[in-house]
Amino acid sequence: MKQQQLLLLTQFVLAASATIEFTAPPAGSVLKGGSVLNVEWRHLGNDTESLASTLFDLKLCAGGNREDSYDCFMFIARGRSFGQGNSVSVPVPANIGGNEPNAYFLQMIIHIPQDPQPVNSQRFTLTDMTGSFDQKLLVGIEDISSTTHGPPTFNELRKRQANLPYEEQQGTILYAPPPVQPPTRISLKTAGPLHPTSSFNIATSYLPPATVMTTVTALPTFTVMSIENTAAPAPVDEEMQKFLNRWKD
Repeated sequence: MKQQQLLLLTQFVLAASATIEFTAPPAGSVLKGGSVLNVEWRHLGNDTESLASTLFDLKLCAGGNREDSYDCFMFIARGRSFGQGNSVSVPVPANIGGNEPNAYFLQMIIHIPQDPQPVNSQRFTLTDMTGSFDQKLLVGIEDISSTTHGPPTFNELRKRQANLPYEEQQGTILYAPPPVQPPTRISLKTAGPLHPTSSFNIATSYLPPATVMTTVTALPTFTVMSIENTAAPAPVDEEMQKFLNRWKD
């Protein structure tokens, strides 16, 4: 039971992490170092209340887009819950790094048991900085040139994996593409399958433990709106009610 609860929690937070989007600082913005850094984000899903108790850390990082080409220098927030709001402001010391363009980005680590998930922001520049970067970070910054994209986030990884056939994916968590948008008009009497059937073998003995923990479906790219049907209901035949009335007490 405990393992099942952990699985459900992990699946929920994975879906939640894929919908976190930083809104400030804007991509490519130029901010003054040594002053207060204002950070804002938003959750694109609808179930924000369930996410309220989830904890995360928020760090200021700099360097390239490969995991071995950047470092994080300070915590913007630590052990904070999403229920505490979607913004935070902290002073950034001017001596923690250099002035290279688009060198900085934010990294949010969402606390998932045994598997923390990073969500990275777009890049921005800090000026009037009095520190410097080591050679590893400078090479990483040079590799990204003038791009404002930060390192790949969990959301971007998930989109790429969802495009792979299920049987070609690896790992404990597999990904499925988003649901297909329903048509506005039904024109077919029968519909064929969207994907080919999967091969399977019938077990004749005890199977080993499963290697796949769960399958996560990518978020839909469309919205559905319900519209009230204002048409008058069809008339109802009263003969049956008259028949049933014969057995009334």
